[in-house]
Amino acid sequence: FSKVKDGLAYDRFRRRGMKKIVADMMMVAMAINLNKLHSKIQNNQTGIIEYKKAA
Repeated sequence: FSKVKDGLAYDRFRRRGMKKIVADMMMVAMAINLNKLHSKIQNNQTGIIEYKKAA
C-alpha cells in the first residue's frame, strides 16, 4: 500500500460504498501495472522470462 500512497500520490478513497472502493482499488492496481509495463518497454526489457527446471 505504500507504493500506492507514495508513488501514485493516492491518499484516500474518492468514493463511498464497498463496490465503489473495490472498483477504485482495481483502477489503482491497473495503473501500477501499466506503469511497470511502460517502464519495461522504455528499458527494452520485453523479452520472455525462461525458468529453469529444478533439479
